[in-house]
Amino acid sequence: MIDLNAIFSGYYNWLSDDPIAKARALPRLEVCASCEHLVKGGIWKARCGKCGCPIQAKARSRIRTCPLNKWPK
Repeated sequence: MIDLNAIFSGYYNWLSDDPIAKARALPRLEVCASCEHLVKGGIWKARCGKCGCPIQAKARSRIRTCPLNKWPK
């Protein structure tokens, strides 16, 4: 199920250039890039095949984690 709170908070952090969210997103995006559940479609369309969230937004969310618990703490 798509988590709208995570998506909105992730896009807000992206647009506001939140330094903590940005630093946290880089290792998360690396994990997602090699995940078997990644649904590719370009930088704006890549999404998680497990929860359906856009990867770029979810990786910048400070309130959510990977649905498969793959992201570093």
